[in-house]
Amino acid sequence: MLLIYFFIGLFVGQFLAVLLCMALFGTGFEETTQLAGSLSHPYARPILYILQFFSAVGGFLAGPLVYVYHYESERLTTLINKRGWAIIPLLLLLLSTLAFMMANSLLIEWNANLVLPETFKTFESWAQQKEAYLQRLTLYLTTFPSALHFVAALLIIALLPALGEELFFRGLMQPLLQRTLGNAHVAIWGTALIFSLFHFQFYGLLPRLFLGALFGYLYYWSGNLLMPIMAHFINNGLSLLLRYLYQLELTELDTTQTVSLSGTSILLFLLVGIGASLAYRYYFVIRRGVVE
Repeated sequence: MLLIYFFIGLFVGQFLAVLLCMALFGTGFEETTQLAGSLSHPYARPILYILQFFSAVGGFLAGPLVYVYHYESERLTTLINKRGWAIIPLLLLLLSTLAFMMANSLLIEWNANLVLPETFKTFESWAQQKEAYLQRLTLYLTTFPSALHFVAALLIIALLPALGEELFFRGLMQPLLQRTLGNAHVAIWGTALIFSLFHFQFYGLLPRLFLGALFGYLYYWSGNLLMPIMAHFINNGLSLLLRYLYQLELTELDTTQTVSLSGTSILLFLLVGIGASLAYRYYFVIRRGVVE
């Protein structure tokens, strides 16, 4: 039922977005729906932003919230609470997120350069074409002609996915899988896998899987959905900020490149991330008495 509500919300959101774009920009229905394949269109950027906004709101926010209202209304008061609103867990969350973002560069580079056996050449060809298109689309949407475009991207590409995807995956799907499978850790990794597959990006599957697992444990240990939402926003928002600063020539770090850090740096960041995560777990599970 959760998936049904998701797809209904996604369809309604996209339909309303197309109608709005047609009214605002005078484009036809087919022209609007096929715009993603033609980024040279004069209204490509605002139309893509509108489509992304309504898709995220419809599929990941409106649909799941209607599901919660009909089937799990009592959970509305437990998804978000006051647990974790102290300087120590917030600093640990920030530290673990940043450290794993840095350590994840190894997986990002490895996954991006993965070569499949000859048996999977058809799939590999499709995945490479999909990846090339997504890279072109990402580069287009993260090239900011002005500060206003950066703020719009921060809202649509960073904040909305953090809110909607964490509600859908960690807030609803993960507990459903945990109740069904009877094992929290299987539910966390299973949800992380579904979360990664939902993005239809094979050459980003593994780094997104581990990032989803991190978000899952941040929620599982704290019981507060705002914790993975903040971590998700930090991950997306920092990437956009660095991209914007690079375009302003205020930094030499280009986040579009898939080059990992040195082995020593990755090991250091990994140890820091694991240590911060264990301290975060200690704060909630042991010190605060949250039952695992």
